[in-house]
Amino acid sequence: MTEHVEQAEVQRLFDYDSSTGELTRKSSIGGGGLKGSVLSSKLDSKGYKRVCINYRTYLQHRIIFLWCHGFLPETVDHINRVKTDNRIENLRAATRSENSVNKSIDRASCSSAFRGVSRFRKKWRANISIANKSVYIGSFADERSAAIAYNEKALSVFGDFAVLNNV
Repeated sequence: MTEHVEQAEVQRLFDYDSSTGELTRKSSIGGGGLKGSVLSSKLDSKGYKRVCINYRTYLQHRIIFLWCHGFLPETVDHINRVKTDNRIENLRAATRSENSVNKSIDRASCSSAFRGVSRFRKKWRANISIANKSVYIGSFADERSAAIAYNEKALSVFGDFAVLNNV
């Protein structure tokens, strides 16, 4: 998404509360809300808050990142994976690839309670997805060992963006 809004415009229109992650209107003009009102918490179909500026719709977390940092990266990542938590301490610049690493586990499609671990022929297999390719880490006698191996590999490949198993 290519934004056509500047930090000065965003700061002219809104105040930002870093403790709550909420934007409030500085004016009642042209925004459909009253001065001082918190922007709508209505979510889009993907679970994100949006804001309208000059007849264009933007993701609120991107506008907040711009408000605070003065630039827009390729992607703004929610560190804790909570799409509605727009506190600046929870937002970071990321590439699309880094952002895709930091996603919640799909429990419905897993045979394990751990990320990157699955049951295979009476053993536990650890795999990790790197650049959309599944990479085999190893086969383990128990689920916990496979989860630890996944964590080690994830840290070495993804660094700060790695989402680790709680083992």
